[in-house]
Amino acid sequence: MALSCANLIDEVQAIIGRPGDTELVDTTRATRWLNEAQRIIAERVPALRPLMVDNTSLTTDQQLSYNLVDLTVGDETAVTMADTTVSVINRIFGIGYVDGANSRQLRYTHIDEWDKTVDPSSSDFAEGIPFRYTRRANAIEIRPIADTTKPLRIIGDRWPVDFTTNSSSVSELERADEGLIMFAQGKAFKAMGDPQSIARSKIIDKEFSNQNPGPNEEFGWLEEYARRENELHGWDGDLLSDDINVNDAEGFAF
Repeated sequence: MALSCANLIDEVQAIIGRPGDTELVDTTRATRWLNEAQRIIAERVPALRPLMVDNTSLTTDQQLSYNLVDLTVGDETAVTMADTTVSVINRIFGIGYVDGANSRQLRYTHIDEWDKTVDPSSSDFAEGIPFRYTRRANAIEIRPIADTTKPLRIIGDRWPVDFTTNSSSVSELERADEGLIMFAQGKAFKAMGDPQSIARSKIIDKEFSNQNPGPNEEFGWLEEYARRENELHGWDGDLLSDDINVNDAEGFAF
């Protein structure tokens, strides 16, 4: 069973020999480290199951750009991050235009290529059924501009919900407590500042993530976590996929 934020902090403080610390490794600082660890995991491991998004809360409105901050994913727009100007969406895997027989999956264009053909300051764009999109920071842009109000189906993943300080909430990330504790432990030793603690923090940092292990070294916890998640994805779909054709009678449409 996953540990609560308060329990995770207790573990970190106990491991570094500062149980109940209210000064250097207090609950506020430790919570911040746990949230940083969650974000690093979500950044490095795509498509974690608890963080997947399949959402149609954005609708076209005869404009080029749509702010992802306006996309509603459960309660996350209210509780995920203190900075409410930041989108909860991490990656976008695909966008669909939903309009019955006119539904289609939009093709992604890299922002550098997009800007070679589109002036984002211009208001003179063709209208019609969209077929391309790009992402510009916390917004998506679609072309042609949709001439009717229709839902956009966004499939991707999002950032995990932040812990609030010393709370009873548990991480959305499955089987990640060991990594969260390890990361915060490394940060705590570094904060302690003495040479022995600094040396220990460097060892723990590499135990958490070691993408290029040298001789007699192993991959870190994060790399093994990513490998396990990839295996689960393989059993979930890759190995069992029958390669659905979009023109099949049973259909697959946005």
